[in-house]
Amino acid sequence: MPRYKEQKILPYTPKQLFDLVADVESYPNFLPWCIHVKKLSKEKNGFIAEMKVGNRLFSESFVSKDVLFSPRLNMPGKIQVFYKRGPFDYLNNHWTFCNYRKNSCKLEFFIDFEIRKGILRDLFSDFFFSVAKKLTLAFEKRAEDLYSKV
Repeated sequence: MPRYKEQKILPYTPKQLFDLVADVESYPNFLPWCIHVKKLSKEKNGFIAEMKVGNRLFSESFVSKDVLFSPRLNMPGKIQVFYKRGPFDYLNNHWTFCNYRKNSCKLEFFIDFEIRKGILRDLFSDFFFSVAKKLTLAFEKRAEDLYSKV
């Protein structure tokens, strides 16, 4: 499967964006194709979560271990997602949140995955970049809704 990487400078603090991405249970409220998320257990520096994604034609669930490193002064924050089980051969996903000037963040997003099932794999390979771009735009919109001044 192709890889997708995006870097953006956003007018929010690294802590604000870190908190937004770490709040997986709110994903169904704003992420396209996200039907349900449940934290299964708490771990040191993170948690195990199950996410159900899909649309009216299909749905799949997968389990991941999310490891959280909160941003600190002069230290970027990072969220790493480790695949545990589900429809993928592999999943590599991480977010990095770096200070960039006052109250701004250099956000880095990376995702690479391979779907095990044939027909879904064919569908996703055709739409991978579109899906990844919509994902990052959904997070941007959510940040704007939560943190922009009125």
